[in-house]
Amino acid sequence: MVPILFEYRAMIKSEPKGLDWEVIQRLHELKQLKANLSEEDKDKNLPNVEAIIKAYQTKQISNKGDLVTFWCDGKLVAGPKKFDPKELYALSSKQGPAGLWVEGINGSKPQRLNIFFSLNPPIPGYAQHKIFISLRNPNTQATNTDMQTLTVQCLEDTGATLMKLHDQDVVELERLSGTNLPIVGSSIMTTATALVTARRMVVQANIWHNGQYIIPRWVDIEACVSPSPPGQSHMSLSRLSGVWIHHMLTVLSLPDNTFRKHIGTNIYEILNTLVIPDPTLAQPPPIMTGNNPAPQGP
Repeated sequence: MVPILFEYRAMIKSEPKGLDWEVIQRLHELKQLKANLSEEDKDKNLPNVEAIIKAYQTKQISNKGDLVTFWCDGKLVAGPKKFDPKELYALSSKQGPAGLWVEGINGSKPQRLNIFFSLNPPIPGYAQHKIFISLRNPNTQATNTDMQTLTVQCLEDTGATLMKLHDQDVVELERLSGTNLPIVGSSIMTTATALVTARRMVVQANIWHNGQYIIPRWVDIEACVSPSPPGQSHMSLSRLSGVWIHHMLTVLSLPDNTFRKHIGTNIYEILNTLVIPDPTLAQPPPIMTGNNPAPQGP
């Protein structure tokens, strides 16, 4: 029998009967978070995790649909209901940000927009792209200006569920805005080398390209923040843009040997703007091996 099935059976037996498999999986993750937060709980969320585990086990809440619940200091304060970022910001200003948790939020998808631009690879011949993202604190959105804006360079990574920021980015953004970012909880995140516990926050984001903001409005997105591994500076690790750009816009490349990435409102507008190449002339990217890793670029 496949070993993973034994693990699944053990997970099911460890919980009360009658729980959905999705709930059991979420409980498994929450128990991992509980163990990690027992060692370090910067955002004071251990009471929330313990209360949410009990709420799932007693069927007080479920993770079906797109409803969320708001928790503060181990108590349910709102929900289940549709996620409203304004309610999060109000609770964060009143109760938090420490000790506040939003259960059930899974990266709300922003509305699509009408824009178009292209990204050139920083290293010719490699389909790796960097993008500049401008960030603001949603808790101060009424008074935010360019003076409260932090612009960072990110790896445009389609495999990242959430935007990834450094600890120092959070410190700088909170310094510029004069207040804390709204926290929605923590998650176990899968990286290329290990599972890590990452704090989750909400930021307002925009794309910075050719000296201007591309998106006509600031977009509320989730970002994860994890500490740098021992011995590594946060500057040696790449920020990741996350998947929110792909929810809002169409992102594609063409077999034209330029390795450019094109971002726009929809595929038809992009293809009408570009010269369609002959795919038979496309050159494959270089083969990467452990002895010949792709360069990191500027």
